[in-house]
Amino acid sequence: MKPSLPTLKERVQSFLDRVFGEQTDALSPEPDHPNRGMDHKQTGSGKRWKTTLVWVAKLLFAAAFIFILIRYIQFDRIRDTLSNANGLFLLSGLLLMPLNILCQSLRWRLLIASEVQEVSFFKVTASVLAGFAFGLMTPGRTGEIIRVMLLKVPSKIRLAGLHLLDKLF
Repeated sequence: MKPSLPTLKERVQSFLDRVFGEQTDALSPEPDHPNRGMDHKQTGSGKRWKTTLVWVAKLLFAAAFIFILIRYIQFDRIRDTLSNANGLFLLSGLLLMPLNILCQSLRWRLLIASEVQEVSFFKVTASVLAGFAFGLMTPGRTGEIIRVMLLKVPSKIRLAGLHLLDKLF
């Protein structure tokens, strides 16, 4: 029997677990999931080897990313742009960003309250921020629909409709 590949939901859950630790159970497998309750952690030297390999890969990726940034970013243009920018607008934007994220999270939590019972503010905010991140990488910010996949709900279709409603207003 051919082993099944992880679904997008499982890959996003794995990413969120690595970023936020074990706090993100919003994507945990449903009760009828075949892997429910299985511990996927390795023991002994296999775990150390895998951990070391992951850290080396992360360091190489970070080094390559920093190299590309340093090599291709024109710091003179950034400095000139920032020096010509209105400091009040920059400061206002930086100070209002957390307030915007808070308001977006509260609005999303209010919209999904009928579908998702007892959802924590952390999970809602994590889904909103993940939606922002995926939205930046997709045309028309269509990646923001990922926030629907990040919450355990009986009907993803209804939650997708609520997401559409959120985008209209």
